[in-house]
Amino acid sequence: MEEENKISVDDIILKEIKADRMEVYHVYLNSEQVGYIQLKYGILRVEYPEAGGELLLRKFPKGDNVFELDERNYYLEEAKKAIVIRAINSLAPIKESSSQEDIPDENKPVINDYRIGNYILDEYGEVGQIVAINSEKVFNYETQKKIYIGTVSLKSLKSFDWHGSQGRWLEKCNPIVISDEWLLRLGFSIEDNIATYSGRQHEFSIYTDSNKTWKPLDYKGGFKHLYFVHEIQNLIHALTGEEIILKYNP
Repeated sequence: MEEENKISVDDIILKEIKADRMEVYHVYLNSEQVGYIQLKYGILRVEYPEAGGELLLRKFPKGDNVFELDERNYYLEEAKKAIVIRAINSLAPIKESSSQEDIPDENKPVINDYRIGNYILDEYGEVGQIVAINSEKVFNYETQKKIYIGTVSLKSLKSFDWHGSQGRWLEKCNPIVISDEWLLRLGFSIEDNIATYSGRQHEFSIYTDSNKTWKPLDYKGGFKHLYFVHEIQNLIHALTGEEIILKYNP
């Protein structure tokens, strides 16, 4: 994606701003401000596109209100990387991924895996938020077993109108495969192979392995791998009681 939009860390310009008891930078791309970096009370905040905007990164350097000499370059580079990723996403529509070719059949969702508030793709590839779920048990003559079929009502994220007010057959909808772009939308910050969500009173991290699946960090024992956006939503809600609010719409 960086190649398509031809934006790199080298294109980012930092301008240090004189401030009392904190280290502050305004971040520019082609003379337009695209970020704000602040170190205050030992907390580094990186926001897009300006102060008070979308939080991209939060770190805890050794320095209190000024970086230590041996850490300044490292943290400023990490801040620039986060801003570049977000700037690229704002320039080009993100291609939604619904590919499930590498996902084991037993991990593909069924109706009972969804709940109201989850984000999924309808049959046209548009992102919607589930506002109602209806299911019923019917007899499948092929398998000679009873199965659940269902419909969902989706609210469009691109307008205030109902998207598919008659409902969508769930079997024609697709879950959203986890990607870096979607983690940023959900409010995660990403560093190497670790993504961290900072909620109102909670911080939760997941990591990805060579199989490109995600698992909770520091969890001991077996755990179902995370493949889809709705699984992250449901897990964080179960652990913290918080609902994830999208930082920006698709």
